[in-house]
Amino acid sequence: KSDAEKNKLRNNLEKIKIEGIFDFNSNILIVGLGSIGLLMGQAAKNMGYKPFGIDLLQERADLAKKMGFENAFVLLDDIEDIVSDMKLEVNANGFDAVIMTSGSDSAIPLAVDAVRDGGTINVFSSLSSVFKKDKAATEINSAIIITDFVSFCIAL
Repeated sequence: KSDAEKNKLRNNLEKIKIEGIFDFNSNILIVGLGSIGLLMGQAAKNMGYKPFGIDLLQERADLAKKMGFENAFVLLDDIEDIVSDMKLEVNANGFDAVIMTSGSDSAIPLAVDAVRDGGTINVFSSLSSVFKKDKAATEINSAIIITDFVSFCIAL
């Protein structure tokens, strides 16, 4: 990766640290374990967070574990079941932050269910208009902070 790409990843995590309400050893879920998700998890670990990951592919989850993630899950069935399993491993309240790197709108319900009240969802990837500022308050009923890489932050 170029220095500019590395700086974008670092700035993204710094933004979460500043805007989120958590500290070192916080649990972060990376949704999407492609190249960006894996790099994000490594950066999170190097900054003192505990990265967890989830993907549709077993080989990506296995690679994430080899790269130092606390654990990585594979979404095979129902979102509620996998979120429940992940929370058993982290804590019943959910993750302190969720970083969405998959680019799939179907990851939105997983992110919302997995984050704790007062936690942060960071949309690093491109998504449809579901997370746009004018719709967020009606779409999400949890007390969370939503950020994107560029600018907007909504506290609900």
